[in-house]
Amino acid sequence: MPAHAILELDHVHIVSPIADDEVKPGDRITIEFDVNNPTKEDLRSTTATVAFRHNDGGFLTDEKGDQLELRRDLGTIRSNNDQHVELSFRVPYTVHDRDNYTMDLTVTTRTANRTVETVENTNEEFIIKKLPHDLTFESLVLTPTAARCGDRALLNLIVRNIGNANEDAALDVTGKELGISSHDAFLLNADYKRNNSFIRPYIFTIPTIVSGTYMIAARLGFNKQEIVQNVSLQVVCNPLPAPTQQQTQKETQQETQQETGQKTESELVEPIPPIPAQQATSEQVQTQPQEEVQQQPLSAQSQQVPKVSQPPCKADGCYASDGSDKTDSNAKTILG
Repeated sequence: MPAHAILELDHVHIVSPIADDEVKPGDRITIEFDVNNPTKEDLRSTTATVAFRHNDGGFLTDEKGDQLELRRDLGTIRSNNDQHVELSFRVPYTVHDRDNYTMDLTVTTRTANRTVETVENTNEEFIIKKLPHDLTFESLVLTPTAARCGDRALLNLIVRNIGNANEDAALDVTGKELGISSHDAFLLNADYKRNNSFIRPYIFTIPTIVSGTYMIAARLGFNKQEIVQNVSLQVVCNPLPAPTQQQTQKETQQETQQETGQKTESELVEPIPPIPAQQATSEQVQTQPQEEVQQQPLSAQSQQVPKVSQPPCKADGCYASDGSDKTDSNAKTILG
């Protein structure tokens, strides 16, 4: 045994939302302590472990039955230095009222000559204290927390009974601007293994609303008590959808082609060839010379129609004298 301590543990205590020696199922507990190295040499491969021993000799286990043990690698603690350590865990929902646990804190390290040294602290303990009537939100998670109008969102919610009595409960989930309104009534058993929790996923579509932050409230009522928890959703609504990368590239390409005089994609398309006129069925028209047809006098009906200069027609349409396209939809229909 060395003449002096290799390691020292100071300021060891348990931090609980209720009190340092009382906890409830589901509470988040923090273990705090300082590891001191009072020697003139560095201590390497330092490790801290924490377990919780029941007053009947067993150890605290999680909901799956595995022993709950906290571990932290502290690395090297320099000579005449200390290191502050914080470890946290959630009290399992399977614990029983008035259960008593003692914290076993162990720190091991290696000296310069590779000797393993250990220091322990078993002075801290806590007791499980359940209330006669007690429900809690085990989980209230919104996914995603930011979205656009028309997107779908999911609110996962779990309510658990952590008290000593069976409870009739009512749950209201509301978000007026988001069009959310839901009501559920249920019974939760005090026994963890028998209908101890209520699980509900809420799926909704975000309506077209003003961009901003919107709140969703979950109100849990039981035994003349009410617990309220809120989650927020950031909503962004654009009047027009943002252009895709492909659309942006196409528009940029067209602008560049117009500036440089290059033909655009539509201009590179070959014109549709003219459709040949339908063959005449009358032998008289087939044998009549073209000159005579052109010299025939106009009928009385056609003489009443004002004479209009017709634009020349090409294979790809009819054009006015100024070169603009004068072909309309009816003309295209006539042209087949």
